[in-house]
Amino acid sequence: MTDLDKKILESAHGEHRLNPDEQKRCFGTFAERLVLSVLLADAENQTILDNFDQVLQDLKAKYDSLSLKISPKLSSAKQMGYMKIAQQAGIQATIVNEAKC
Repeated sequence: MTDLDKKILESAHGEHRLNPDEQKRCFGTFAERLVLSVLLADAENQTILDNFDQVLQDLKAKYDSLSLKISPKLSSAKQMGYMKIAQQAGIQATIVNEAKC
């Protein structure tokens, strides 16, 4: 099967993913891989952003590998704030396109 055939079949029948609803809710990953979730309204709170560096340091001490997935619904200023903190902590940060999750 060529890549074009595969793409046409996926478009016609939908992409095959295990637990697609869970992956959409968790920005493209599985719930058991999630170590922290912050509600959108809470993520807009400046106090959360101000303390996020300490939260990341605590999580880095517990887990070997971390990545930060950010909702595009978050304000641009907050997105950049979280990305900057993650970068300073050495953690990969991505703004996730929810339509693709």
